[in-house]
Amino acid sequence: MTVDPDDSALDDDRVAQFCWFHTSTQQDWPTWDFDPAADLTCETRMMMGRDEWVAGWVDRQRAKALHVGTYERAVDDRPRRMRDQADRGNQFCLYRVHLEPTVVVREDWLVDLSDFVGDVVFDEVCPASVDVSRCLNY
Repeated sequence: MTVDPDDSALDDDRVAQFCWFHTSTQQDWPTWDFDPAADLTCETRMMMGRDEWVAGWVDRQRAKALHVGTYERAVDDRPRRMRDQADRGNQFCLYRVHLEPTVVVREDWLVDLSDFVGDVVFDEVCPASVDVSRCLNY
């Protein structure tokens, strides 16, 4: 693991001054009324089980942390998504993200806590009153 202690991205007071990047298959990202289940087929819903299970899955999808990072990391992650998440045929959109100057940044950084598809539960990395957590990706 390599972390440069002088990296300006580790300076809490400077995090919001940088441009960060996010990739999505949603061409109208971000949407406040995003429905993760909107594209589920009837067959997929049946495989997932009852409507309550689909609703629970939607709740978990909405509880995920939003990943933003360097341009290089955003672009570098595409082959994994195409391979591991059935995104091979989807169009990817690259978004430049600016954080609000008032964001509260979690002290220090964390080793990447994502699961095999890159998901991180927001509440697990950002305790109450924290907006941003820095993670080292592998």
